[in-house]
Amino acid sequence: MIGRCPRSPLFETARFTIRKLFETVAERLREAIIGGELRPGDKLVETELADRFGVSRGPIREALRELTREGLAVDLPRRGTIVSAATLGDLTEVYDVREALEKLAVTVAINNARAADYARLRKRFKRMDRLWSSKTAVHADR
Repeated sequence: MIGRCPRSPLFETARFTIRKLFETVAERLREAIIGGELRPGDKLVETELADRFGVSRGPIREALRELTREGLAVDLPRRGTIVSAATLGDLTEVYDVREALEKLAVTVAINNARAADYARLRKRFKRMDRLWSSKTAVHADR
């Protein structure tokens, strides 16, 4: 007998997230850009990318639009899309954010530190001072 699917808590609580194809392509391209496989100035040619990913040009086009919105790619009129290069302003913003996050991390660490943590830290500082004096400070991070 063919009927409806039985009611079951399993079916009622199941949630599936189906990603759109362009999102998967954008993620892979994003990883290639951030990982250095695609370098600043590299052309992102729709037909080549479609062949590489085994998809039509539609999802590639949407993925490139997404990467352009994120600032990872630049669309040049009548010349196509290229991987963008970080500007001095971009790098300054990254380091400003990093500085703020590191200050926050230090504040949280200090507020949550115990006596044993301070003892280990003192031991590390003494080791770093010794290594710095002996011109082998590069090994102090180990």
